[in-house]
Amino acid sequence: MNVNFDVSALVVSFVHKDDLPALCLTSRELHGLALPHLYADVCVHTLPALLAFRDSILRYGVDAARYTRSFTEAVSRWRPNHAGVAQADWAVYIDAIIGVLNALPRLRRLALSVSLDFVEAPVYVERIAQAISHMPDLKAIWLTDVNYAALDLISAPPNKLEALGMTPSHIEWTGAAHTPDKPTFKRKLESVVRRHADSLRELDIEYAWHLPFMNPSIKLPLIRVMLPHNGCRSTASLHAVFPALTHLKLCVFESELQQIDKLWTSLEHLDVETWDRRLLTPDHHVRSIAFHALLPDHREKAVAHIGHLASPHTDTLRMSWEWRADWAELAAETLKLFPNLRYVSLPSFLEPREREIVKSLEIILPALPVSLEVLELRFMMVAPDPEHETRFLAFLTEGAKRQCPRLRILGFEWMSIDAYDRNASHWSCSDEVRPLGREAATEMLSEFLYTKRWPTWPR
Repeated sequence: MNVNFDVSALVVSFVHKDDLPALCLTSRELHGLALPHLYADVCVHTLPALLAFRDSILRYGVDAARYTRSFTEAVSRWRPNHAGVAQADWAVYIDAIIGVLNALPRLRRLALSVSLDFVEAPVYVERIAQAISHMPDLKAIWLTDVNYAALDLISAPPNKLEALGMTPSHIEWTGAAHTPDKPTFKRKLESVVRRHADSLRELDIEYAWHLPFMNPSIKLPLIRVMLPHNGCRSTASLHAVFPALTHLKLCVFESELQQIDKLWTSLEHLDVETWDRRLLTPDHHVRSIAFHALLPDHREKAVAHIGHLASPHTDTLRMSWEWRADWAELAAETLKLFPNLRYVSLPSFLEPREREIVKSLEIILPALPVSLEVLELRFMMVAPDPEHETRFLAFLTEGAKRQCPRLRILGFEWMSIDAYDRNASHWSCSDEVRPLGREAATEMLSEFLYTKRWPTWPR
């Protein structure tokens, strides 16, 4: 090639990962430039892919150990004989994982989807721990179905972790007869987390909020996000253990802890299920609020209750409540409480009839703030319907743009009561209306929504 080496290296760094294998075959020089990018972040979704990757580094001498910094094994999130790996292949599967880990001592991030609570797990856990113990650069680890014995993997890295993700075994947490009792599991969990307490910046454990109640003396000063699936209790001990939170999800508000925006002065996002007027100061600076509430039937009382969360400094709002006939009127009155919103997500109980659609949206549109940039409608208990979505898009593009001149994204999410899945679509409406792909929409919404970007499990 007659191109400067540095220029070639820069160009290769922008090549999509799917095109890197072909680029490796074009010339010796491009092979050398592309290989580090190809192996830097490896994710295997099938057993054949796992075996092929193992063979490439063990049998064929591909020096992936020099380049691989992140490895995600996403073959099976289940136990033997379930989806992903058949019973007969289980030993091959586990041996392949261990072989790969032994060959990648320079990993910085590791995610394992293999369930760690099956009967033969203790034998393999010891071998996996030994492999991890030889990874001095490991900073992030994600484990699935962790039982009492598998907690040792969190202690295995020779140096402290900066990110820890873990799903505790449901067998362990429900207290099966052949496992240690739950307090024993919790005490060991607290012990292994304590080792990394002063270095952890990300902690994604569903039961992490139990840590203050297990040992109030533990301190995790760098943790910013606490968004457990079922929320957590807000008490003084929670603040003592996690003093620097910026994202918090509460399921129960304890009266002993009031005006939480003064305790967590950097709080940016709050997700709540129960609250009263003592939760926040009237002029708080929490910029993003999501609430899921059983509100009073009387609309005036419901609006007053939501008003305890209102502030002119809030620019992101996601509302959720039970079905009610006056949902559109309640949504309109709620929007008036938050005058400077840039993002709004509304639960929409729309009948699939043109007249009902127009009637409900005509109530909501005049209440949309002029500052709005993103509007999402979540259709509750309504099956996805492309025809209706086309009508919504046409109606909202004209009406919402007239009310909100800065509007640039419209989103629709269908949550059918029959199919337990969510079908989402987003449209750019800054100039011409055009659909947005999943990656583009995620990137554009990242300013408003907190999303876990790693690891990504296959669908």
